[in-house]
Amino acid sequence: MDKLRSISLSILIGVTLAAGFQSGFWILPILALAGFFYQLAGATAREKLLAVTIVATLWFGIHVFWMVSLGFDAWILLVIVCMLPWLLIISYAIPTRGWGTFIVPIGLVFVIEWLRSSLPWNGFPWGLLAYSQVDGPLVWISRIGGQELVGCAVVLCAVSLWQIAVRGEVKKALLVISIVAAVATLGRFGGTEPYYVTRIAVIQGSVPTDSTDLKTQQRRVLANHVRITTQLGLDVDSGIQQKPELVIWPENATDLDPVNNSMAREQIQAVVEKLQTPLLIGGVTWQQDPYGPRNAGLLWLPKTGIQSIYAKKQLVPFGEYIPMRKLVTSRVGRLSQIPTDFIPGTTSGVFDLPNYKFGDVICFEVAYQDHLRTLINDGANLLTVQTNNATYIYRGQAWQQFAIARFRAIEHSRSTAVASTTGFSGIIGINGQIQAITKEGQAKYLIANVDLNSKINLTDRYPYAVPSLFVGGYLWALMVSVITMMRIRKRANNSPH
Repeated sequence: MDKLRSISLSILIGVTLAAGFQSGFWILPILALAGFFYQLAGATAREKLLAVTIVATLWFGIHVFWMVSLGFDAWILLVIVCMLPWLLIISYAIPTRGWGTFIVPIGLVFVIEWLRSSLPWNGFPWGLLAYSQVDGPLVWISRIGGQELVGCAVVLCAVSLWQIAVRGEVKKALLVISIVAAVATLGRFGGTEPYYVTRIAVIQGSVPTDSTDLKTQQRRVLANHVRITTQLGLDVDSGIQQKPELVIWPENATDLDPVNNSMAREQIQAVVEKLQTPLLIGGVTWQQDPYGPRNAGLLWLPKTGIQSIYAKKQLVPFGEYIPMRKLVTSRVGRLSQIPTDFIPGTTSGVFDLPNYKFGDVICFEVAYQDHLRTLINDGANLLTVQTNNATYIYRGQAWQQFAIARFRAIEHSRSTAVASTTGFSGIIGINGQIQAITKEGQAKYLIANVDLNSKINLTDRYPYAVPSLFVGGYLWALMVSVITMMRIRKRANNSPH
């Protein structure tokens, strides 16, 4: 393949991969990867380096372009972090014959996405292939093997299309597609056992866009959420709405510490008493042992006040804490505007209500599958996602996060409530269907009945099955390769000269 043609194909593939994360375009990443593997097959190391660099840079450059809200330097650094693991492909030759044609690509992508989800500072699992499939048939595989198995299915389908197009391993490709379809069907019809229906409400108060000082801004954000919640209470009293069993506020609905600030505490307690309904608050609170701020979800009950607190465990590096603080802040001045690191939580975000348990994650935690699995295995029948998308409003980040929440609802067979300050708040059913949703930047409450599920899917029951299968498979392949090489060497030594 000549250089100009290769560059043009790489640009097309990168843009197509990014476009595949838009709603309803789940087929595009499969088609793009099919072209990608075709391009890499038989290419030299230099040709691979050029192709992978262009594809990954365009893919993630478009996908996380919302990061420019924090500065172009922050966007460039994040793109580099996302694309670097994909350079691993350069080191391996993708076979064009035999089962290695299918096995090598899924092994490479598995390792690449694991690296992206783990390093550095617990990784950044945004833009994983699995999340592009939320509107497609492959998403149901998540109930069996989580995001890893869905990513593998995307790669297997892509390789199969490549092989069919070039008339390579056509029979194997058709067999692979049949197996993937069977597994997806199994996941689709084996994930729910609803036992109870509850009514929940989600509050999106919105954030003022006009310039104000910090304290005024904080008071106005809290006032917005109190106002919308009060309107919900009035509609319940007048019979317009049926009373919910749980009301959910977003992350940072109150940055005035609801535990230690009497004004915030009194406003919240008043609205809870008016509703006579448990309220999940998203707020910043300063606590002891160790002393410092927590980004927290607080369950507030009528009469008794705060029942329990979940402190966010997966903090955002350079946002909620500064790694290597002294070194970094001396070189990047604006990071000194974050004077205090948040304290990470250590406990699961499962809250108890009389008829069920719900599990809470805050903002980017929804992209970290281990957090969700912990909640399910700790008994959560409902998932809540508290988030604040105000920094990235109208740049696409909020919709990407909402898609991940839909993926989690399907993966774990749990109804999911997303509460955002300004983004897309919504109520999602067990099968990923959107039951109610706000517009971006809209101040509104949502209310709906949701099914609660107690069944634990295979992906939660056996969370390490897929990684163990990969590790075991490749250790076995390595052992076979070593034994084969030793036998060849032994025959060569024993042969007459």
